[in-house]
Amino acid sequence: MELEFTYFKFDRSGNFTEWQRVAKMALRAKGAIKVINSDLRKADGTFSDANEKLDGTASYMLNAMLDSKISKNIKSENAFELWKELNDKYASATINRIVGQVQELINCHMEPDNIDGRMYWDSYCAIARNIQFDEITRDQLVIVIGLAGLNEKFASISVEFGKVNDANLDEDKIGERVYQVTDALTTFRSNGNMIGGASKHRPTCNYCGKLGHVEKVCYKKQNDERRENEGDGHDGGGRYEGGRNDKPKPGSGGSKGHKMNLKLGGLSLLGVIITLAL
Repeated sequence: MELEFTYFKFDRSGNFTEWQRVAKMALRAKGAIKVINSDLRKADGTFSDANEKLDGTASYMLNAMLDSKISKNIKSENAFELWKELNDKYASATINRIVGQVQELINCHMEPDNIDGRMYWDSYCAIARNIQFDEITRDQLVIVIGLAGLNEKFASISVEFGKVNDANLDEDKIGERVYQVTDALTTFRSNGNMIGGASKHRPTCNYCGKLGHVEKVCYKKQNDERRENEGDGHDGGGRYEGGRNDKPKPGSGGSKGHKMNLKLGGLSLLGVIITLAL
């Protein structure tokens, strides 16, 4: 089974074409979880509880997003209404819980007489196994988490997605809040805090080339820009304003008063030498 991953990052423009398509797929994916709920068992033979099945639905949302057959049947629908419905259905899911459940659900199995359930389950497992190791799939999972936990504060992230009970909340406001959460999750993961995965990704600064931070928080860039704005490292009194590890340019260090004292000292010494010569 070939997997094709496409990640559409939300933005502030209010253009919900791709978001609307993904949300519609997620709603259609609810049918798959209904088929397997009654026969889904853990590795020890016990049935999964209701909470695990709910989070399993989020995994099936991922499955639906990557299913080309479903995407061909998508019809236009109001994105704001879909957002409210998804919020009602999946408001209890959090990032840690979903990722943990995806890992745990891989070990579950279907009853042998549930043919449709086994078909859905095999399709799910083929995708779920990639979630922990594929960086692109993790980006796709951000969308799943967003759709599954629209009204929840994500674990370890102090960004709230939005409140559906606000009657005045329009699509532009939703888009802005979705952008904030997805951007926070991306930063959260790039700092090595995302659970799951064979390794932790560390960002590389485009300005200084060092690992561990991005350009917008690069101290070297900030120091360089400050020196440029202040006139190559000088303020009104000639004081050097560079960083701790930066050396002043030739002729730029020292204060005016210090240079004047050196000149006066040199003249005095010259006077003494002339006097002695006479």
